Amino acid sequence: KGGLGIWSSSSFTNPAFDWIGIKYNVEDTMLLSGVLIPFEQITFEQNTIEYNIKLWEGWNNNNVPQEDLLPNYSGTWTPIQADRNAGWSFISFLEKNIILNPEKEYYLEINYPQLLTKRFFDYSSSSISVSSNLSFFRENSDMQCQLFSIGDWNIRAVMSGLDNNESLS
Repeated sequence: KGGLGIWSSSSFTNPAFDWIGIKYNVEDTMLLSGVLIPFEQITFEQNTIEYNIKLWEGWNNNNVPQEDLLPNYSGTWTPIQADRNAGWSFISFLEKNIILNPEKEYYLEINYPQLLTKRFFDYSSSSISVSSNLSFFRENSDMQCQLFSIGDWNIRAVMSGLDNNESLS
């Protein structure tokens, strides 16, 4: 509970929750700067943290994302005090130069193996927020996404406007 929405449940050991994600649109042409993922103090104390991230463009009527813009993007992150941002970790994608367009739908999903039974989300029945119906989960990228109806995953896509694009190159 708290600022990052940390919840633990034996339900999360079900492989269906291996990949969690958010669907979103952008209002203007944007550059994907990176992704913010939450961590907690016990996570921070580990030497390295594994993550896998996928970004999809397009969404069909069967809740299946269409084109993988970040195929096989995984890594490890070594937390240091300087990287802490109120419990959020920033994973940069500036070097990927991924342009997001307003007429498209995007789906950002993450697999964070070391969380085990924990997930970070805003539980709508325990807060004043209402579920956006834009959070989903699934076992792997070959499967249909299932609506996560009890809240919203705490995953953030960070964008930069195209007018800032020249200074980034």
